[in-house]
Amino acid sequence: MSDCRDLLGALSEYLDGNEQAAMCAELRVHLAHCDKCRVVVNSAKKTIELYRESDQVAEIPFDSKQRLHRTLQDAWTRRRQHPT
Repeated sequence: MSDCRDLLGALSEYLDGNEQAAMCAELRVHLAHCDKCRVVVNSAKKTIELYRESDQVAEIPFDSKQRLHRTLQDAWTRRRQHPT
C-alpha cells in the first residue's frame, strides 16, 4: 500500500471481504501506521454495522438526492482535474 489514496481505492473490497490476501496484509500494515485511514475505515465499518442493524429504511427526498449526487459529481470532477 503506497499511500492513503491506494487504501481508499481498495476500501470497498476490504470492507466487503473480497480483497486478495496480499492486499489485505498491505492494508493492515498501512492502517497500523496511518491514523487518518484507520478513522475512515472504522467510520465506514460502523456505518455499515448501523445500517445492517436498522430495521427502518430512511427515505431521502428526491431534491436531497439530486443535491447529493451533484455535489459528489462536482467533487469527483475537481479531484480528477486537480489530483493531490
